[in-house]
Amino acid sequence: MEFGYVRHKLEDDNVNEMLFNEKKIAIVFENKKSINPEDYGRFGKSALKLLNEFCDKGVIVAADYPTIKPASIYLGKIKRGSQIQPINIEGIWYKTVMIENIKEIPYSKYPILNAIRPIGNTISRWPKAEKILPYIYNNKPLPFKVSSLTSEQLELICSEYLKILKVINAPLLKVGGSQPKIDISGIGIEGKRVYAQVSFKESKKEIENKIELLKTFESEDSILIYFGPKKLSEDFERITYIAIEKVFETLTKYPFSTYYLMIQEMLLG
Repeated sequence: MEFGYVRHKLEDDNVNEMLFNEKKIAIVFENKKSINPEDYGRFGKSALKLLNEFCDKGVIVAADYPTIKPASIYLGKIKRGSQIQPINIEGIWYKTVMIENIKEIPYSKYPILNAIRPIGNTISRWPKAEKILPYIYNNKPLPFKVSSLTSEQLELICSEYLKILKVINAPLLKVGGSQPKIDISGIGIEGKRVYAQVSFKESKKEIENKIELLKTFESEDSILIYFGPKKLSEDFERITYIAIEKVFETLTKYPFSTYYLMIQEMLLG
């Protein structure tokens, strides 16, 4: 099953509240009644096409009502074969769909959802959450293994690993973010700059591309590190390759240690 995300930040708070109370999601583009994607421009066409796909296939959808319930997100199901219903409220056409079996998910309980929410789009797929939404929806913890972690969580545990080993003594930038070339940066021994990339991807081409980006930080005073899957461990000139599995094993070696509890919390335990 696919997973979708819809943000409701409409200009009329009464409409936001109505949608919330009636268990509906809605999108608005170009103020037309039509639900045919071909009747819209670029953005409306893309949004209507995706909403139609959600209805045809059936999805678990995360409905975000930030002006009504900013501290929670709502997970529910768009039933396969659902129909888009245009509704006109005070001259504005809203294309709405019913969602079923809705569950309120507080961001305080699952902060990772707030961290990985899609940004910018009214409606989108949510691939970053595909590993965790079924567990959250069914109120179950994820398997206690490294592959259950999101990319953001992998970056965080690798950053902590470098702190434990005293490779990094002080950070330079926040972990992850929108940096295309590095995920972790900091100041290490003798003032050396540490730069690291983190990826659990197994594509050799993708790894090579990331390595080339990482190499742009190479200097006499830099330490370059690549965190990747154990089975693809390779030797790269001037770059230290560390298996992410090793990081996970190190941080979870002692049950009920702070790091063990951190990862347990990450895995919704």
